Amino acid sequence: MGTPPNLIVSEALADAGYAPFTFFSFTPIGLALGIVGIIFLITVLYRLLPDRSQESSIQTAPTPTELFDLYNLQNALYRVKVNQDSPANHQTLEQMNIRREYTVNIVSIVHSSNNNHSRREHSIHPIFNPRPDAELLYDDVLVLQGDNQAVKNVCDRWGFTILDDEKVKTSDFITPQAGIAEMLLRPRSTFLDKTLTELEFKQYHVTVLGVRRAGNDEFISTRDVRLKFGDMLLIYGRWGDIFALKQRRRDLVVMGEPEAERFGAFQRRSHAPITLAIMFGMIVLTALNILPLVTASMVAVLALILTRCVTMEEAYGSLDMKSIMLIACMIPFGVALEKVGIAESIAVWGTTTLGEFGPLAVMAGLFILTSVFTQLLSNTVTSVLVAPIAIASAQQLGIDPHAFLMTVGIAATMAFATPIGTPVNMLVMSPGNYRFTDYTRIGVMLIIMSFIICMILLPILFPF
Repeated sequence: MGTPPNLIVSEALADAGYAPFTFFSFTPIGLALGIVGIIFLITVLYRLLPDRSQESSIQTAPTPTELFDLYNLQNALYRVKVNQDSPANHQTLEQMNIRREYTVNIVSIVHSSNNNHSRREHSIHPIFNPRPDAELLYDDVLVLQGDNQAVKNVCDRWGFTILDDEKVKTSDFITPQAGIAEMLLRPRSTFLDKTLTELEFKQYHVTVLGVRRAGNDEFISTRDVRLKFGDMLLIYGRWGDIFALKQRRRDLVVMGEPEAERFGAFQRRSHAPITLAIMFGMIVLTALNILPLVTASMVAVLALILTRCVTMEEAYGSLDMKSIMLIACMIPFGVALEKVGIAESIAVWGTTTLGEFGPLAVMAGLFILTSVFTQLLSNTVTSVLVAPIAIASAQQLGIDPHAFLMTVGIAATMAFATPIGTPVNMLVMSPGNYRFTDYTRIGVMLIIMSFIICMILLPILFPF
């Protein structure tokens, strides 16, 4: 399941009436190539790469942690506790109206486990950016954001105690579930010349913590300020709600999504054991031939969705329709090569030319042909095209085709010699400041190394 060629060559065997590869058929040769390849890279090949300094640096948005320091939020966040005799007991946030009266935001609430109320879920985990109908009880702990004097006024009015010995840290405020980002207003935004109160940002499930204006390093009061073009708003909320604002592209620009993802946003770490268990179950079902790989994968995805490890939207968003359409279109092309006799003609020519030197020579020819194709075509297309030729070649020689098909599957992934051979090569080209010749220099040697290992091990693992 690591790469499409593995599935394609296995399906080609099954379609031709042979036993397909099992789940761990690829493991021995894969481990050998991986171990030797890593040793080869770190001891020899990396020395062949010139040490080029970056000619230009990529400017990125500040990370959530950098924004926390940049906006000096540590001195604007206060952890407070609801006293037992507080008038806030059994009051909702909407009834208290703290933000409008004091310009203080309630960033999160941790409900006390000492209380028992049917309307609330008891948990030590904070409720980020709580809803207006959230109800408070004594011993609840709140994180407030605002001016020091304003926060003190709120505490005096509602009977809160500031927990001076429990300062809010970055890790408390910015988590994989919620955090902060900057939002820039566009020239023709419908938000211009309106106050935050008029815009009712709560409808977007985010809180505006502050506004900065060009030429002014200080926060502008968010009480009555009318927004202008170029204003930068610091917003807080759940990551999904923050970046959902990107859909309002005519009004604003939300910055920092890649930086937030690198920080760990959108991760559900509590679901990691469930995901691992599902993946292990899928492997067991496939390895023991209880279910085919496709069926086991579908069952595993369904389990991931039902256990909320991934949402339906995320599952659909992860589908690469270009790759799916490419595979769907190229499989009939490979069938056509077989039906019209081209695959057999190439196989006959190859076996006639190389067959007198034995099956190993034919297998070497298949490796070279496949590895050359995959530098220019995708590995999926290459494996679809060459797999019928490999089967026909084995049938011409009257031998078992498994070694030939494994050769095609491995060689189709050897797209090391050009930056266009695989998307991975393109992705690292700019960050690594590589040139075309760097790929050729390193890639050809890696392909030769892989060729030697395959010619030695595959006849042993899959005898002719």
